[in-house]
Amino acid sequence: SGWIKFTEKITEWEWYSDANTFRVFMHLLLTANFEDKRWRNIDVKRGQIITGRMELAQTLRLSERQIRTALDKLKMSGVITIKTTNQYSLITVENYTVSRFLTENVQPKPNSRPTRSPQK
Repeated sequence: SGWIKFTEKITEWEWYSDANTFRVFMHLLLTANFEDKRWRNIDVKRGQIITGRMELAQTLRLSERQIRTALDKLKMSGVITIKTTNQYSLITVENYTVSRFLTENVQPKPNSRPTRSPQK
């Protein structure tokens, strides 16, 4: 019941050309809580997700090593933080509101440039 809007500047993001890292980040954005919730007596806040490497690997059809590498890259660049237990990981998308929209509050100019393909 939400939406994510990207500007063309997403192509300038450091992980855009890294298919696995980009895919993992998009998955985290799409599945992170958009409001605070409670799960098994744990507060999971807006922008957080409870998951694990095996679950991500299965969902995204990547190996656990590929998931670990992608998460490490995102963590090292400050995009996410991870709190790990022996049962799950609590991943926080930093600056979730900004990351979620990755847009400037600028309305597109009509006919500013042609579309690349017809809209459905």
